[in-house]
Amino acid sequence: MRLTLKLLGRLNRVFDKDPHPFAAIRFGYAGGMSWAVEDLRLVITISGGVGGPLTIDLTQHTLATLAATIAGAAGYQVDFIDPERAHLAATILLDGAGEQDASGRVQLLGYTSLLWSFMEAEAVELKAADGQIGQMLRQMTTKTAEGAWLDELGSYYNVPRWPGEADVGYGPRIVAEAVRPASNNIALERAIQDYTGQACRVLDVTIYRGVFPVYDGVISHDGAYTYSTVGSPEYGLFDVQIGYDLIDGGSFVAFLADVREILTKIRAAGTHIRALSLDGSASLVLDVFGGAIDGGLAEAAGSLISETLTAPSDGAGVPLSGGVTLSGDSLAAPADDAAGLVDVILLTESGVEIFAEDGSEIFYPIGPMF
Repeated sequence: MRLTLKLLGRLNRVFDKDPHPFAAIRFGYAGGMSWAVEDLRLVITISGGVGGPLTIDLTQHTLATLAATIAGAAGYQVDFIDPERAHLAATILLDGAGEQDASGRVQLLGYTSLLWSFMEAEAVELKAADGQIGQMLRQMTTKTAEGAWLDELGSYYNVPRWPGEADVGYGPRIVAEAVRPASNNIALERAIQDYTGQACRVLDVTIYRGVFPVYDGVISHDGAYTYSTVGSPEYGLFDVQIGYDLIDGGSFVAFLADVREILTKIRAAGTHIRALSLDGSASLVLDVFGGAIDGGLAEAAGSLISETLTAPSDGAGVPLSGGVTLSGDSLAAPADDAAGLVDVILLTESGVEIFAEDGSEIFYPIGPMF
């Protein structure tokens, strides 16, 4: 109510600033007692007697329920409550403090002024706003921001929250993403490896336009044109070669989309992805399967591990009942065959191309991916 008094003090003197008080509740205690009404609380302290101290939140009571709460406590007695205003909120009690009078009683006063009611409501809202100033400052840094405010900060740096990601992890990730090296090839490789756990290479690509001129009879050989056998170059393109776990890696279409999203975030302005492929070179981590062949497992580098198969004996010459014998059969051991060994898997705009070591090619259309 102190803020209410400050607001009232700012008003012109033509306003009636008197609270027009009334006797709201009168109660006593069998023992020593002091009381105070402040910050919308009634606080009673005692010395002696059979009861105990009371701290009551006035915002949770009417005058009637406040009187009932006091009367229900050990050692307290309520002598009076204004019958016409018992239904009003207990927050209309005026601030004050004191002790029992000579009769051992305390009288609490309330206000009836409409101006006081209006200013008290304004004071409550201003106090709430004042308490939020500290919270506002907390929501301006990723270290202390929470919930929707942290999402707002993340949107400033284009770092959205992952599904189910908690504030404790999301806040530091916003900072890490904002200061992460970007633009050059090494930064792209490091970012992809951090996110996917797969080794990666980013290679710059230069494409040359068609050679000028085309001799079609339109251009005259009069010295107006400079003839060259080399086309003009186009820069700003790069290829990405990345390993992929074909067994436990899940959908390669989803994997491709994740990698492209990472590249889009941190690539240099004006540069573009030309091709994104799964490469089988020794410097990348890549799982491949070369088909069902006896005696060897396909490796990413293209070599085979040889195995020797010993032909089993079928027990030639073993006599059966009736004097019949089995003649010996020979079994030729199957030879290792490198045919079908996967060398490169290439993801294109329209599907997947698989190139085998023997030069054969298989194409699987999967629809547009870019």
